Amino acid sequence: MRNLKLDDAVQRAMEQRGQKDVLPTLMDTDAYARFLQQGLIRRSSAAANALVPNPGAPVFDLGGTVDVHVAVWRERGLVQEWEDAVTIVLPDVALMPKAFPYPLRARGVTIYQRDNVASVSGGELVGPRGGTAGIVARVDYEAAKNAPEFVPDVQIDARGFPIDDLLLAALPTPRGSERPLGEVIAPLRPSGTADARLRVRLGEDNAARYVVDASMSDASLVPLSADGQSRIGVRHASGTLHVGDDTLDMALQGLMTPTGDPEATDTVSPVTCRVIAGNARDDFAPDAPGGAT
Repeated sequence: MRNLKLDDAVQRAMEQRGQKDVLPTLMDTDAYARFLQQGLIRRSSAAANALVPNPGAPVFDLGGTVDVHVAVWRERGLVQEWEDAVTIVLPDVALMPKAFPYPLRARGVTIYQRDNVASVSGGELVGPRGGTAGIVARVDYEAAKNAPEFVPDVQIDARGFPIDDLLLAALPTPRGSERPLGEVIAPLRPSGTADARLRVRLGEDNAARYVVDASMSDASLVPLSADGQSRIGVRHASGTLHVGDDTLDMALQGLMTPTGDPEATDTVSPVTCRVIAGNARDDFAPDAPGGAT
């Protein structure tokens, strides 16, 4: 079958095969609605965008069509059971994975399912403002029946994604924290690009476990002071970000400069910014000549 639309009929068919959580895992409709409401993205329909708070947001219509190939066979003999394998190719489908709700277009990604095991591989994921990623995933539906939530093993390797409002909104909430990670980082007003690896799996306690490791280069930070003014900035920043179930560690190093003169060379000072477990040092107050922490 070609150009099969991912709709309620497909969802019902997958429910009959015991795979009701597959599409919701790939297309998180709750996150999609949140992004629309916040004006981070908008639909292609002009009527649907009448009340969108940000008409300049990237267009993103969740879903699309897929190509499906089903093979059914059995070995010779009357007592042999029938087997089947399903191959689903996503030529250009808009996804928002529940593990990391960032708007992505899956191009050439293949889902292969045989017996009770499904895998995802090939192709690439593309962001609405640039950046590409590869995805590898696996799920054992039989084992998943005993888990309180559907959590496939997923690894996404991303390259060149912009550090912007979309990325911050997709970051998870570390365990034990009341604030999403994006809210912790947003006051720093970061920009630039990042490479990252996201890993999600089912833990021994049958709960979702995730790890995000990212690296940034030539990034910028323009934090606001208490009165809402931008008095300093950091440019040519590089560093790392690690987020686990209950851990958070972000470290950046760069050059501090007056915000009004980002290319000044006679007033720069080395600076280090560290965010640990949600507590950010974003004032960049110098504590030694020629440096700040």
